Amino acid sequence: VALPQASSGEAKETEQNLDVIISAAGEIYVNGKVSDIEGLKQEATVIAGQAVDSGAILNADKTITLEKLTEVIDTIK
Repeated sequence: VALPQASSGEAKETEQNLDVIISAAGEIYVNGKVSDIEGLKQEATVIAGQAVDSGAILNADKTITLEKLTEVIDTIK
């Protein structure tokens, strides 16, 4: 995954983080496993129910569309 660089910001370390990767082909990986939007939604719901301070770490290839990124972010919320 070719990641764009950010000038600031860092991941919040919590006991329960949702690790999401979006590949250049638009494939979604949730905690290291290939998934789809529905699977992402289910996993986000489970993790949110387990820990009040849960978070998400999102890594996306710099070539993905804004539409795909927005869809994933909206699903995680």
